[in-house]
Amino acid sequence: VTRKRAKEYMKWLFEQLEGPVYVDNWEDREDCTVLDIPSDCVGYVTGSRRAALGGMEEEWGTLMFFCEVDGSGRRNKEHEKLAIFGSIRGRRGAELLVLSAVETKVP
Repeated sequence: VTRKRAKEYMKWLFEQLEGPVYVDNWEDREDCTVLDIPSDCVGYVTGSRRAALGGMEEEWGTLMFFCEVDGSGRRNKEHEKLAIFGSIRGRRGAELLVLSAVETKVP
């Protein structure tokens, strides 16, 4: 299971360079938390050159990226889905940081 997840994580990591990533059956995964982030907060949460997300990933040992919901290549105009992968503790810590950033940007 660990090796399979590592391969998936690497695949998604490289897919991010090409554009939005689609995660099949994310609802059924035990290693995934998905948050709705308002579109006007996406840049703030991501940071310059992904610095903010990268810092959260490093701090909590997670993999985080914005993803497609339906595999169509399109994103929602009002909000985007942020997928967080990792242990439950790491995901919760990263989730709290993200929600705090959203609250700071849009009180």
